[in-house]
Amino acid sequence: MIKCTTPLDDKDHKLLILGLSNENIKRLKQNKPIHINLKEMGDHDIGEIYIFTGNTEESMMEDLSKHFNLNDTTLKASIDEMPT
Repeated sequence: MIKCTTPLDDKDHKLLILGLSNENIKRLKQNKPIHINLKEMGDHDIGEIYIFTGNTEESMMEDLSKHFNLNDTTLKASIDEMPT
């Protein structure tokens, strides 16, 4: 799983980005929810959430770099698998 934030165009709020790997999707299909504590993200100005999926965390990072300026992106847990 990838969790990060990046500024929105209005600069008053941030976009929370969640990238789910195939393993995360597998767990969701097994009725194992994913809990994300927004307080751990450290930002209280989150205005939107962007959820996407990819085969691996590495492939999701590559996809993110195509759509977001990663220089402005704060990665809170760049590669973080849920505990089993």
